[in-house]
Amino acid sequence: MHLCYFNIAPPHAFLFRREAVLKAGWFDNKLTACEDYDFLLRVATGGDIPHYNPTGMVYYRRHPKSMSANIKNQYLHDAIMHKRLSILLDHYPLYPKGNRLEGLMAFVSGALITITRLHDLKLEDTHELWGLAIKKIKDAYQHSGLNQTRLNLLIYLFYFRIINSLSHPVFRYSNAKNEILKTLNNIMTRTHTSSIRLNLFAHILISAQFKRHPYFVECREVRRLFIQYLKGHILSYLK
Repeated sequence: MHLCYFNIAPPHAFLFRREAVLKAGWFDNKLTACEDYDFLLRVATGGDIPHYNPTGMVYYRRHPKSMSANIKNQYLHDAIMHKRLSILLDHYPLYPKGNRLEGLMAFVSGALITITRLHDLKLEDTHELWGLAIKKIKDAYQHSGLNQTRLNLLIYLFYFRIINSLSHPVFRYSNAKNEILKTLNNIMTRTHTSSIRLNLFAHILISAQFKRHPYFVECREVRRLFIQYLKGHILSYLK
């Protein structure tokens, strides 16, 4: 599900079964960045999901000539991957299994971040990414009405990522921003009541203190995003 947001780890952090690699196909050598992300998406949509090993077993070295050091190229390829991911989500309506709503919200939050990055570096037109974000948030709303999806930590995570991204100046005078916000609030209304929201958020704040919590990283990130959200609102109020 986190792959619907962005890449999750470098390729040497994984050990693959041979059958999974043959089923997914090789790296796309036309890509000069994100080729591992493209490969992992094909592996995941094919039904092979990675299992997490908490023990660090590889090193990742960065240097000035690393592919990942070319920020412009990286952001342009992030945009390419959002477009490819959008097609994959359309072709695999059950992916991610058990977390389709969260996956669609993750896609929207990732696309919005890439829009801000492309805008800041004055790289390329972002209208297509805008369109994909709007389409997927509408898909998320439709999906939220199909079953009894309840509010959970991951929905909170991508909710705050979307909200905080929309505070960027590039979205200030956009009608699409209002459309995304309205649809997002409708999703949140469908998935919980106010009392559930309050209880869950209290649980997140408490859980973020304990590193042995199974979703410690997500809890910590939600807390950070919530504080960022509050700061933005306070600053807007003061202005």
